[in-house]
Amino acid sequence: MFRKLTLLGMVFITSVSVVSADSSAAGTSGAQFLKISVDARQSALGGAGATVSGSQSMFYNPAGLSSVANFDLSLTQVNWFQDIRYSNLSAAKKFNFGVIGFSINYLTSSSIDKYDNTGTMLNETYDVSDTALGLGYATEIYKGVSVGGNVKYLTDRIETHTANALSFNCGLVYREIVSKLDLGIAIQNIGSEVKYISVGDPQPLTYKLGAAYNIPVGESDEPGGVIVCSDVNSANDTGIYANFGLEIYKEFTEDSTYFIRGGYRTDLSDKANGVSLGVGLKYNIYVIDYAYSALGDLGQATRITVSLRFN
Repeated sequence: MFRKLTLLGMVFITSVSVVSADSSAAGTSGAQFLKISVDARQSALGGAGATVSGSQSMFYNPAGLSSVANFDLSLTQVNWFQDIRYSNLSAAKKFNFGVIGFSINYLTSSSIDKYDNTGTMLNETYDVSDTALGLGYATEIYKGVSVGGNVKYLTDRIETHTANALSFNCGLVYREIVSKLDLGIAIQNIGSEVKYISVGDPQPLTYKLGAAYNIPVGESDEPGGVIVCSDVNSANDTGIYANFGLEIYKEFTEDSTYFIRGGYRTDLSDKANGVSLGVGLKYNIYVIDYAYSALGDLGQATRITVSLRFN
């Protein structure tokens, strides 16, 4: 009981810090690709990922790695606006001492026209790319309580110019702190400036506090339910924003489960375009998820994630 009260106190202190953060301090940051949600399931849930589990948790809250029972492998392809493509590969393996994860994120653009300082188009083009290589670790320190962290090596390239930096994520997840309620706390993108030549920008440092509640529905032989999840975030470049998600799932056979998802995020300038939708199918060790996200005037993004989960 004492440990549970201590953790509740930590959650309360963190929530107060997040909510009381001054959003007027929002500014610019580098390595913006780190803010693009990589997993189709979490993207369909509005980006709410503080309590996520599996290898993809290294992007949201690395403490979620501890839920890997044996081996987890996920591959995501994101079709972003204006022919920007974003790919992610993550893998995690459980050992006696905890779970180790590895990830690769790679973003690339199509050719971009060049202009001179007067605004005249030149007969030349260039492209950009961003890469993040990550290594993570998580372990359960108490029944239901896990901690984790990961380090990422970043490489940003614009034409022939490159910038490199180290970035860290860390977090805590408390599973079923009350009945079917999970809580998560994470700090994302701690690290040095992303600097081109002599000009540098801070990384998009973000504090995240979230919860997910699982409401079982249906008969014991064909279980199903509803998961409601939400995150509150405080970022150094966008201020305070929130993510909301709802997932309906139904098990039709012992090996197959279907999912319908919806979500909303509040950090878009056009509030009417924060909606996301998605579906998923789990069959035995195979999982496939799809997500659609509205991006306002920029258009929309689609994601597909294929996973193998060996239990």
